[in-house]
Amino acid sequence: ALVALAVHPDGQTFVTGSGGGELRTWRLEGLSSNPPVRAHDNWLFASAYSPDGELLASGGGDNLLKLWSTQALAQRRTIDSATGDIHALAFSPDGRWLYSAGDDMKLRMHAVDTLDDSQIIGATGRQITSIAVHPLDGRVVTGSRDGLVCLWDPAERKLLKALAEHSSDVMSVAFDPAGKRLASASYDATVRLRDGRTGLTLRTLTGHRGRVFTVAFSPTGDTLASGAADGVLLWDAESGELLAENLDEPNVSRVAFTPDGASLLAIDAQGAVRVLDGHYLSLVAKADTARAAIPSRL
Repeated sequence: ALVALAVHPDGQTFVTGSGGGELRTWRLEGLSSNPPVRAHDNWLFASAYSPDGELLASGGGDNLLKLWSTQALAQRRTIDSATGDIHALAFSPDGRWLYSAGDDMKLRMHAVDTLDDSQIIGATGRQITSIAVHPLDGRVVTGSRDGLVCLWDPAERKLLKALAEHSSDVMSVAFDPAGKRLASASYDATVRLRDGRTGLTLRTLTGHRGRVFTVAFSPTGDTLASGAADGVLLWDAESGELLAENLDEPNVSRVAFTPDGASLLAIDAQGAVRVLDGHYLSLVAKADTARAAIPSRL
């Protein structure tokens, strides 16, 4: 199963994380990959690139947070402050801070230069599944299994607002590139388009027929992709109109646009990596990691 996905800012490479803890680097052109590295002893749930693309963070079911140099995928540092699986990671816009969260229900911030300065921003009532950071003002948003979307002020380390509009687990949150809109995806089969400042729902998108696992805005912020048990849908981010669908790709765990918006990457529980057209969701290329060789181990 593939459960983590991050696209490098240069748009030429991306990484995936698997249920076996393997971290794999891919080249978008030709959809080829390097041999996987066993980065975590258990599931590799989360990955995120720093804004400059120099660093990659990974979090896993071994409770560890790891920081890697993107060049040659060399491990730089490890931190074990969490007491449960790490499910969510995100960098601050300036790249100075790394946010992490997971099964221990705590939102943490770590100084990237050292990873030694780790602070708890706050805690939720159930496991935190996702983190998004406002691209301009640095506010942090979390989604959690109690159905809450929470807005945090990391500088003051305080909860600003908790929104209980979803009726089930919130599995993914994402800001558009301008911070104007916020999206949340839930097991209640809905995607909510929200005001990026207040977090309040502007539109509820109801095209999926089952659990929704992931959302991502296009680089222009004009469209929103959602991945779910029944496939991938593409929405107009302003009107909420359904623009395209691909129901041939089920159990999609993560989606992410390339920086030029031309392609949408989608990974799934069966270990497949797909490149879809960023505007029409037609299949461009596919690779199956289940057929890959046994990974090396650090």
